[in-house]
Amino acid sequence: MKANQWSVSLLIAAILLTASPVWAGTRVLITVDVESYANGNPEVQVWGRVGQGEHGITRIMDMLDARSMKGTFFLTPYDAGKFGEITMAEAARAIDGRGHDLQLHTHPAPMYEVWGMSQASLAHQTEILSQGIDMLERWTGKRPLAHRAGGYLANLDTLEACRRLGL
Repeated sequence: MKANQWSVSLLIAAILLTASPVWAGTRVLITVDVESYANGNPEVQVWGRVGQGEHGITRIMDMLDARSMKGTFFLTPYDAGKFGEITMAEAARAIDGRGHDLQLHTHPAPMYEVWGMSQASLAHQTEILSQGIDMLERWTGKRPLAHRAGGYLANLDTLEACRRLGL
């Protein structure tokens, strides 16, 4: 989905939630995957810096904050294997610093030799998750509570690894 499509989708959700009494009492959880493509650029895919505008996580947080809403951002710290920790740590701190929920997303390929979680053994998945938890905690001082497997590549071992690590 393109950056402007994300913006429109969030705006529509915000309007529906704030304008209609039909939605009173309804809970909506807005989640955002924070990642870059295999050969991507976090300046574009994470921050959305395209041309003169910024259409990524900063704009999404601006739109949510303007409506007194908070989102859950699932960040893959493993992109640090491609771009270094500074880029991903800045994104994690920006999200956390603005009071949004930061959780763990796994696209482990940049740091581990597996495309998705389900392609790894239980021991390897536990190691991957532990590393991700450690990075997010080091960057923000907060331990993530939830996990989203990238590409829906999860299996029963993923659930067991999450259980063992308290996710």
